[in-house]
Amino acid sequence: MCAGEHHAGYSMLLCLPVTLAQLRQLAAGDRLVGPLTAFGPTHDLAETFDVEMGSEEAEFAAAQVAAVASLAANGERRTVSAEVPATAIDAAALSPETANGGLVVRELRPEWVQGWFADQHPADARDAAAAAAGLSVDLAWAQPQVQTLLAERDLLWHSLEEIVRFSND
Repeated sequence: MCAGEHHAGYSMLLCLPVTLAQLRQLAAGDRLVGPLTAFGPTHDLAETFDVEMGSEEAEFAAAQVAAVASLAANGERRTVSAEVPATAIDAAALSPETANGGLVVRELRPEWVQGWFADQHPADARDAAAAAAGLSVDLAWAQPQVQTLLAERDLLWHSLEEIVRFSND
């Protein structure tokens, strides 16, 4: 499914930048109330990254964009991956990140979350976070420190239950 094709009964795998507080809220069983920024393998993202719509490469690009958005907004790469029903995607809202697969989500429920991603050692992202702070995804993406981080440091996957391990962050 792509942006603009929000049919009842369908869902879309999206990546959302989150803070640690939001992640803890989801782990506690509470939903996040939107509007929330999300990134998905949309037609616009596929065109921007020159990847095939619906491919693993498109999903990976959406995950990378969400990680950069999190870095710019929150100073760290922390995202959730969620299977979001089309009814929770606000098709009328225009994201400033549309070309990068940006969508607006009305809410995020814990049962939709498939996992979350973060740097193993957040200190590894400090230089990139400083360079990206407050920038749009496109401007943050272009920073050499961000490109180095993307090339050299993969994010680690965690189940939602693992947030307990990070309670002292």
